[in-house]
Amino acid sequence: TMNNFHKFPLLVTLLFLIFGKSVTSKNGCIQKCGNLHIQFPFHLKNNINHTKHYPQNFQLSCTDKHQTVLEFPKLSLKLFIKHIDYKTQKLQIYDPNNCLSNQLFKLGNSSVSPFQFHFHEFNIQRNVSFFHCDSKNGCLIKQRDSGADFIDPELVSCRKVSDVLNVGWMIEEWEGDDLTESLIMEWSKPNCSFCEVQGKKCQWKNGTRSGEVECFVCSSNGIARSTVLLITAGMQRSFINFSYAIR
Repeated sequence: TMNNFHKFPLLVTLLFLIFGKSVTSKNGCIQKCGNLHIQFPFHLKNNINHTKHYPQNFQLSCTDKHQTVLEFPKLSLKLFIKHIDYKTQKLQIYDPNNCLSNQLFKLGNSSVSPFQFHFHEFNIQRNVSFFHCDSKNGCLIKQRDSGADFIDPELVSCRKVSDVLNVGWMIEEWEGDDLTESLIMEWSKPNCSFCEVQGKKCQWKNGTRSGEVECFVCSSNGIARSTVLLITAGMQRSFINFSYAIR
């Protein structure tokens, strides 16, 4: 009886280690921040080998609230990522406070290489006006196209801050998403879309950052499901024996 009693905390600890620890894949080919899957060419900055295995400017950070952030230090710009589509090589940018205009004001007409802004039809540039508004929700900056022939009632009490010429971005919707404001960006290099179509992952060819990539099967180094079921069944039997022992 006493032996079973001492074994029980050990079993609980083992159960926690098995199910509490997130399963990652070999070579770190898949990481997670919240519900977002992060894989090549992106990586989380806590990855020790990122300088060798990943391209520059694809480094992401994960906040305490499990929000994925793409940072551009030179612009003092932080863009939150809602979705990444690895087949089409597009990502959806949003603002957790639904105030994307504040970030776009910092961006202006600057480029954010290696990313390009996506348009459904024509890759056009526009002129945009930014306005400073007294807002209760903290969204101080609003924007609209310059030269619009209508009066936006939301901007009546706002003060124009600046006009920005030849911007390449546009706030648009991500298909199937209910976000009111989002920005779609895409990348062309490295091109891993053909790997994703095959159900495989992507990495530098021959382990070098030559610009060429290759596809590979990403195997999990987590505990196999069959093994987990066997361990769980054994622990259940031990728990039942423990329950009878302390009666």
